[in-house]
Amino acid sequence: GQLGFEPHLRGWLRASVMGLDLSNLRGMAKESGVTLNRGTLELGVGARFHDDGGMRINSTIAFRDLNLTEPEGGVLQRLLKLPASTNTVIFLLRDHTGTISFSFGLDIPPEQKVSTRRITSLAITKISELIALAVLKSPLRVGAGIAGIVGIGPGEEEPEDPILIAFEPGTTRLTEDSRSAFEALIERMQDESDLTLTLEHEIGTADLEPVETRATPRQDDCRAIAEHLRLRQRRILEERATVVERARAYLVAGRAEESGQARKQLRAIDREIGNIARELDQVLAILRRGADRRKTRRTQLGCVALGRMRIEELARRMRAAKVQPDRIRYLRPRYADPEIEDGGIVSLQPGRRMDAERPTEGEVPEGTKPKE
Repeated sequence: GQLGFEPHLRGWLRASVMGLDLSNLRGMAKESGVTLNRGTLELGVGARFHDDGGMRINSTIAFRDLNLTEPEGGVLQRLLKLPASTNTVIFLLRDHTGTISFSFGLDIPPEQKVSTRRITSLAITKISELIALAVLKSPLRVGAGIAGIVGIGPGEEEPEDPILIAFEPGTTRLTEDSRSAFEALIERMQDESDLTLTLEHEIGTADLEPVETRATPRQDDCRAIAEHLRLRQRRILEERATVVERARAYLVAGRAEESGQARKQLRAIDREIGNIARELDQVLAILRRGADRRKTRRTQLGCVALGRMRIEELARRMRAAKVQPDRIRYLRPRYADPEIEDGGIVSLQPGRRMDAERPTEGEVPEGTKPKE
């Protein structure tokens, strides 16, 4: 930062904390009745001191892989004035990567006395407001319950048991039994025009090792991958230069159609250059000093990506079978510690579309083929 102390405090400063392992605070948390299992904290704070004596504080807080519990009405729930139990609020606030993050600013006018206690009190009040707003906006907000998630309202029939589609560890390949079950489900979707599905992914224990291997290759493998990407980068840059010259020549010759095709090819090449640059950055990040501290995080993100690909694979198969897209709902994959021993699953929860009329017996729904 940069500070001046005469005739009054002025200037700015920034501070950050990266990857603080919260499990080191288990003892302190236990004294307050909180069971803190794991999690990391990333904190960024910036302060600017104004000439009139006031100040502005901007802060970003991110909890990654946070796992803690406390009894109903515990110290955190009281301190932050949470609208539900701490355990419920943590679940609702997590994004698809398992991260809980807040960004906020505080303006402290010159007439207020600045103290650590005062700033802490204002920050807690602000975080409490942000949590209440985030919970209110959550698609799984308190009060909706599981029935709301699967589309069951008051007075409606109980949902069917979900169909579980299993995958081979670390892949998007369905197991043999699941292929048969999924094909039967597609036939049912074709026969029942009001049938809907809600898809949700759950990672399996057997997925972790292959995902971790892909997310964090060995150092030697990373160097080989980086060299391969650099070679691709050089070749595509050479190709781009050739296409640029060709596009200019077509433009000078007045050959508009060929010039347009060359420009289209240039756009595709530029997208490829961007993709290679991102891949190279990811590989080099693994080789940087201290990268091992983010190994768990990379694995979790890889599990989320695998879940997304598995859901997309099932969606692709349903589209190929002419199942209408508006009958399928997807819950965004998020990381949670696996409870399944084998490869992961996608749970398909059947429901009923209220705006569709169920066909009478013997009637063939429009857009479907009768069974042979």
